Order: sequence, then C-alpha cells, then structure tokens
Amino acid sequence: MFGLFGGKKKKEFMSDNTKAYLHIYCAKNIIVDEQKFSELEHIKGDDLEDVIKVSTDKHIITANYDLPSNSVFNSRIKAKDISISCPLLEAGKHYVISIYEVTPEVAATEESTFMDYVHAEEIEKGYSICLYRKK
Repeated sequence: MFGLFGGKKKKEFMSDNTKAYLHIYCAKNIIVDEQKFSELEHIKGDDLEDVIKVSTDKHIITANYDLPSNSVFNSRIKAKDISISCPLLEAGKHYVISIYEVTPEVAATEESTFMDYVHAEEIEKGYSICLYRKK
C-alpha cells in the first residue's frame, strides 16, 4: 500500500497508537488473517523488514520462509509457508516476527535488552518462529 518511503509519511504511519505494528523479517508472501500483504497497510522498515499495521486483536500470520538446513551439501531447504498465532497485541507497540534457531522453551527464558518474549512455535527441530515485543 505504501511501499518504500521515508520521512514524514513513514513517521505518520508509525504514529498510530490505536494499532499494533508487526515487523516481519526475511519472509515472502505474507498473509495476515487470510488477507494478502498487498491489501494491508504496510511499509518497509529501517532494516528492510516488512512492517504491517494491525488491530490489537489476535492474528494468524502466515509467510513463506527459507529454512536453514543442517546438510553439509545444502545450506538451505526449500521455502515453506509457516504460520504463527499471535495473542492479543498491545496498541502502539511494535512486535518482531522471525525464525530463530531456538526451541520455544529456550526462547521463553532468554533475556534481551531490546525485546520481550511473547510467543514461539517450533517449526523444525531446534528452529522456531518467534514473536517478540520491542522494548
């Protein structure tokens, strides 16, 4: 909807304190609650992640990710659609969704000065899709 832009419009987009913001990293073909990315209010973030403005309701986010492989001969396995169920989100807050080499149990106990753990779902042995809230 908004594509890549800077300055005033980006600031306006990010200043809606009635919505939550999802920062989705390294994903393609993003769908939020069965609605295509192109139909959603979105921009590119500072780290070239996709930022989507959403309501504070629960959401199911599905995206296509390339997953790492443990094979010596193949550094990646085929991309696949992966979903995460987001709990109720806080208005005005920013959330990060990405794949991490961590189990949900470990993700829940890790401490970060930048993010708070919210939710994780294991997708492959030792890999999870995680939702964190930016501090």
